Amino acid sequence: MGTIVLLSIRETFRKKIFVLAVVFAVVYGVLFGLGLHAVAGATSSPMQKLVKSLIMSRLLSVGLYFGGLLTGFLSIITCAGSISADIESGIMHSVLARPVRRAHVVLGRFAGLAVVLVAFAAFLFLEIAFVVKYIAGFSPSGLVPALLIFPLQPLVLASLAIWGSTVMNTVANGVVVFMLYLLAIVGGMVEQFGALLGSSNMVNTGIVTSLVLPADVIYRKVAAIILGSGGPFADNPLGNLGPFGSRSEPSVWMMVYVFLYIGFMLFRAVRSFGRRDV
Repeated sequence: MGTIVLLSIRETFRKKIFVLAVVFAVVYGVLFGLGLHAVAGATSSPMQKLVKSLIMSRLLSVGLYFGGLLTGFLSIITCAGSISADIESGIMHSVLARPVRRAHVVLGRFAGLAVVLVAFAAFLFLEIAFVVKYIAGFSPSGLVPALLIFPLQPLVLASLAIWGSTVMNTVANGVVVFMLYLLAIVGGMVEQFGALLGSSNMVNTGIVTSLVLPADVIYRKVAAIILGSGGPFADNPLGNLGPFGSRSEPSVWMMVYVFLYIGFMLFRAVRSFGRRDV
């Protein structure tokens, strides 16, 4: 299985997907830094300080949110054809002709892609944190636990995409996972507005979409850790509201569900690929 892990990592670099993603991440960090720098001087009066705190909290949450979207899209692109593309090209026949278990092929693919995706997610998170600290002058609290949670989003999407890759072709799988990801994003926003308006139906709708695909909840947990109580914006009651905030914070059980979801999708992928006629 170790060989498959290394081959998956090398394939990602050979296709230059990871390199292009890093370039986009750097450009994103520069644009994000320019936005922070534009409002960093508003400190001369108490009202300006309040406005600055609000804008900084909004920009930080937006930066983390769209950073999560970048990692999510990268996960879908790299994993949608992880199994099906090799079957369609005929490469899988030569792989399975060797004494390699099908379960090792699936798990090796996931492990190799997970290394790349986690590295990219950590790089993007640290880039945003660096910009916030050294350009905006803020040091978000809870940085370490948030950094440990942030890379879970690409892992959730990777596990789902790999399972889909064992039962669908590459294009169909990419479309389905992308649409489910959009559903999770919209559901997360609905849940936040529901928490703000006191609507239990809207909150429950968001929870249901999170159970289908617990991707958006990972960002919400990160936002709650950084922007919630004890954070640099805790004195600003508006800092954690809106579609990019975390008014409805995911519970510990939801985070446990995230790990169970990843394990279940990998289990389904192993079983589906084991029964598939290639």
